[in-house]
Amino acid sequence: MTEIVIRITARTNIGYIGGHLYGTEESGRLRPYSLAEQHNKPVWMTEWNLHAADGGGSNIWGNPANAAVWNETLDDIMRTVHKSMEANWNAYIWWYGKRYYSFIGDGEAAFGTTAGAPLKRGYAFSQYAKYVRPGYQRVALTKSSKASPLEVTAYQGDGKITLVILNRSNSAVNNAVIQAPQNVSRAEHYLTSQNANAASQPTSVNGGQATINVGARSISTLVFTL
Repeated sequence: MTEIVIRITARTNIGYIGGHLYGTEESGRLRPYSLAEQHNKPVWMTEWNLHAADGGGSNIWGNPANAAVWNETLDDIMRTVHKSMEANWNAYIWWYGKRYYSFIGDGEAAFGTTAGAPLKRGYAFSQYAKYVRPGYQRVALTKSSKASPLEVTAYQGDGKITLVILNRSNSAVNNAVIQAPQNVSRAEHYLTSQNANAASQPTSVNGGQATINVGARSISTLVFTL
């Protein structure tokens, strides 16, 4: 009886389950945490930090078109955000915001960034953070086999449905048709790639459908206003 009481008391005093991401995907542990879900506990990714692209500290981070920086950002970092969301985790906290390899440059001359200037990695993260706002809920989606290169999650809140789309392939997916569950009044599409920073993209809307082009090696966000 004592053991049961202690377990229940501990559980009721836990607000969320937190953990770091280091080695998680490689070990196959980046997946839903069923025990936390069973007891309605949010799961937070509370720290990850990767900047292997700088090697020995070369002057690459201030160059927005640098391939090594973009490949690491898209294939390693943004994909783990996507996988964390697929696993029903509730928060993803990057370490940390103002640094030469991060969202905003810190001005360290050896690494080529300007203090306070947005970096490529910041633009990539904005594809989630700017459009998937606190209180939004992830919702289910169905993906056609024709869209197989795309990795997509969808969220709803504030009268909007937001899709974040990763295309890590070397080919664009053109004329992709996105079907909403109801008619939409507006659709906006923004894309970050090696050569674009959260840039607005052409979008056509017809009732509950939008047609977009998803560039190769990109992360983009489609926002439906219902």
